[in-house]
Amino acid sequence: MIAATSSITVIVYTIIEILKYFTKNNEKFKVFIPIIAGVLGAAIATAVYFLSPSLMGFKSLFDALVVGLVSGLAATGTNQIFKQLTNGN
Repeated sequence: MIAATSSITVIVYTIIEILKYFTKNNEKFKVFIPIIAGVLGAAIATAVYFLSPSLMGFKSLFDALVVGLVSGLAATGTNQIFKQLTNGN
């Protein structure tokens, strides 16, 4: 299950970085990043659950949704860690 959360977090983080690049770091977009990340994580986990439930070890759809949501939100936390470390704050 740990591999599932890590994989989803990396995928969501990458997608968010790509979206930030294409929106040119628009401040209005940045407000919605946590929501987008959570929804993306839940969507990815749900897709994996239906396509190959044994791949990530989800036992139920609810399990997949929760793990995906938390993993997606972890991507925003990861972003903040890197941001704080590089700013020296």
